[in-house]
Amino acid sequence: MPIEMQNKINNYYGHGKLLLTGEYAVLDGAKALAIPTKFGQHLEVFQIPDGKSEIHWESYDINNNMWLQYDNIATVKSSEQLMLEKILQVIDEMNPTLFSNHSFRFTTKLEFDRKWGLGSSSTLLYCLAEWAQIDMFELLERTFGGSGYDLASASCDEPIFYTKNGKSATWETLQLDFPFKENLYFVYLGKKKNSREAISHYRESKSTAAFIAEISSLSDDMSTAESLEELQSIMIVHEELLSKRLLHRTINQTYFSDNKKVVGKSLGGWGGDFILVATEMPKEALTSYLLTKGLDVAISWDEMIFKK
Repeated sequence: MPIEMQNKINNYYGHGKLLLTGEYAVLDGAKALAIPTKFGQHLEVFQIPDGKSEIHWESYDINNNMWLQYDNIATVKSSEQLMLEKILQVIDEMNPTLFSNHSFRFTTKLEFDRKWGLGSSSTLLYCLAEWAQIDMFELLERTFGGSGYDLASASCDEPIFYTKNGKSATWETLQLDFPFKENLYFVYLGKKKNSREAISHYRESKSTAAFIAEISSLSDDMSTAESLEELQSIMIVHEELLSKRLLHRTINQTYFSDNKKVVGKSLGGWGGDFILVATEMPKEALTSYLLTKGLDVAISWDEMIFKK
């Protein structure tokens, strides 16, 4: 398509996310603590006034390699292309005049590894909802499902307390600047977790009101932790609560039972994606130790967390 026929509409951006507390329990109304990351996703949208209503899509990863290409006039489509098509169909239903008499060219660019679980889907939904001027939570409900905390994080420049109330949600920003942040690391387990499968497993049993209240209290406690030891204690209690609920070994039992200086906490679907590690070990020693566990990605707090 000639450049002169393309009318650049706008650029959109959503932050990646990490859920410090409330994984799974946030689905049942527990107060969760989430943080936006420095790494996010860009969306560029071009409107082409050709009267054809065609859609052309290209997605690029952190290395600038195209990992997804979509054309709505193609007859053979992969599962990823079909999922994208479903999202666009829902957007069309929510805003029926959006695609009328114009073709569109979409380009997305990730700032993080797609395998990391920082929100490649949630940042995309947030950006598309901003472009289409539709409700991002309805878009989520009609596509991927989930609590929606990741969409809220995509829109925020600060950590948030997030609470899901049925089909609605509330959140508030807060300051989170631990005086011991040099002792905190985000470690990638190297095992991408399917969120929908993890949620399905969680839904096999029911949460009690006491469980939800305990998780909510731990979210408050973590946000005000004044020492590394206090944070480590909160992390251990949270892990043990979820361990009993999920009938799953904790991160500490699985990886760190031989080293009491290292305390870990799951940050999403258990068994995959990132965990939080709190330790007094110097980074060099920690890195060497983690390598013995097959863990080779450790990102410091300041390297990961977005700050205005």
